[in-house]
Amino acid sequence: MQDSRIEQVLARAGKICRRVAACGAGAALLCAVGTVVAMGQPITAEAAEIQAGVYQAIPLPSPALEVGLGTAVLDNRPVDVVYYNQADPQYANAPYGTDTIGPYGCGPAAMAIVVSTLARQTVDPIQMAEWAYANGYWYKGRGSLHTLIPDAAKAWGLSVSGCTADKGDRLRAALSQQKLVVAIMGEGHFTDSGHFIVLRGLDENGKVLVADPASRERSAQAWDLELILDEASENAGKAGGPFWIIGD
Repeated sequence: MQDSRIEQVLARAGKICRRVAACGAGAALLCAVGTVVAMGQPITAEAAEIQAGVYQAIPLPSPALEVGLGTAVLDNRPVDVVYYNQADPQYANAPYGTDTIGPYGCGPAAMAIVVSTLARQTVDPIQMAEWAYANGYWYKGRGSLHTLIPDAAKAWGLSVSGCTADKGDRLRAALSQQKLVVAIMGEGHFTDSGHFIVLRGLDENGKVLVADPASRERSAQAWDLELILDEASENAGKAGGPFWIIGD
């Protein structure tokens, strides 16, 4: 009976691996705290469930799986969000125009998260940065134009609508409907200047879960919606922001 539960959990994890196309030969699944789960290694059903993010006792939020270097699945029901970090070695020094993704690529990284999660195809930060540069969204020494977010969503066939910071109820409803929301943040807990993050759902207490392409630590915390509304940038109105609701 226990072996059957283990097989079910590992089968689910394997599906996630294939979905993000990040598992090479001999790749292992890594729990967020670094425990290796290898096929054939003795492990209890409970431990397997914990490391695959399906054990009900895990409090939300928790980035439950990391699959390969640079790609993770933030497994907080009801949405498995494919996560990229712009500072990971294979992305940080990759070009974004004449800048690099590490310090300037939060826009492409955020949209890589959204597209890889919702469009059923894997687009990593390098590919998204190349697309953004080729289509005129790179802003030298500053990052990305705000219009990158709605235009990239449309380019990948995703529904998108802008939302202002006085529409907190609308944002909460969208997150409850398993949609993703890209936010451009101003000075505060997430940035000293401007920074794109992805709002990816609500936890059991109604707090907001995020996928911050610059911080795994912030991605593993729950945030008050009021704080996010208060710290959102005030300079994105022309592009429909500071929030963009994406998904059907």
